[in-house]
Amino acid sequence: VAESPSMQRILEEVGELQQNEARAVLLLGEPGTGKEMLARAIHYGSARSSGPFVTLNCTDLPQDVVLSLDSRSRALSALFGHVSGTFGGAESDQDGCFQMADGGTLFLDEIGRMPVSVQGSLLRALHSGEAKRMGEAESRTVDVRIIASTSVPLQRLVEEKVIAADLYQYLAGLTVELPALRQRPEDIRPLAQHFLRLLMKEMGR
Repeated sequence: VAESPSMQRILEEVGELQQNEARAVLLLGEPGTGKEMLARAIHYGSARSSGPFVTLNCTDLPQDVVLSLDSRSRALSALFGHVSGTFGGAESDQDGCFQMADGGTLFLDEIGRMPVSVQGSLLRALHSGEAKRMGEAESRTVDVRIIASTSVPLQRLVEEKVIAADLYQYLAGLTVELPALRQRPEDIRPLAQHFLRLLMKEMGR
């Protein structure tokens, strides 16, 4: 729902990304600018639309300031899965986001909150196209497109050593920056009308 020139340009970029099989896309914008909605539009308009769209919110991962061996294992497990008994609480085999997104898209929301200690494992999986569950001897081939989002410019996080430079270079090849609503006031009226129509339908009016 957009009429502003800036969003029309972004929608054109989305159309191009739907046709482009680039392995990584980075979405940059303040909270609430619609990064996940845009990621879904890219996925469901692409040749991967019949595959899964899997979301991992990196803010939910244990952060490095409190990262013990066990919590690091949980962060790696969220990405790659584990076999039973690998760490405390791992009572059964479980796939991670990479395996679940095979054939589709993995949306890494707020990639700037990805713990530094697991970024190397993420980058190896991105380069190799393989993911290995914790405690498993062999890797599995996975066909996954990564769409990452951040509300903080990753270049700044690289300077602060929060994001590894090589991971930034991998992700930032195709970047789409979403403007905040205050920067595109032309979209306020159509958005208000859109939500009003939804509310009227919900209320039977």
